[in-house]
Amino acid sequence: MHRCIPFQDDCRSRRGILALPISAYGKTMSKSAFKAGYHTFPETLGQHIRKRRMDLGLLQKDVAEIVGTSIDCITFWENGRSQPQIHFFPKIISFLGYYPFVQADTFSCKLLKYRHLHGLTYKELGKRFGVDGSTVASWEARKTMPNESTLRDINICIS
Repeated sequence: MHRCIPFQDDCRSRRGILALPISAYGKTMSKSAFKAGYHTFPETLGQHIRKRRMDLGLLQKDVAEIVGTSIDCITFWENGRSQPQIHFFPKIISFLGYYPFVQADTFSCKLLKYRHLHGLTYKELGKRFGVDGSTVASWEARKTMPNESTLRDINICIS
């Protein structure tokens, strides 16, 4: 049985046009997935933050309190206008509940992951290993590699 959309009598009415039935099977995504800016498959860190925030139903001010920054920073990160400083990464990763970057089993990727998880700058990590920060940067960029004994010591630390 079909039902028609009721209208008052006038020459422009849509009387006689069948209405489409509403199906309960059409809804397959969460409400937040229909909101502007929601990324089902986030690519950037800001998109990961926005997706998690929307999934949890939080406001940007709530995330700012969790991460320990301002609402403006959260807005800029989510919109891709800026990137978080490294010291925010541990709390961001904790908020997300996962490591949002590509993970590979290479020395440079392990080093980068270690810096992200601990919120360390090149200089701070370099101090821990007794080298300059620019040396750590060149290791991450795969421009140079540490000597065998240093590599062995670093792998023990970052694994």
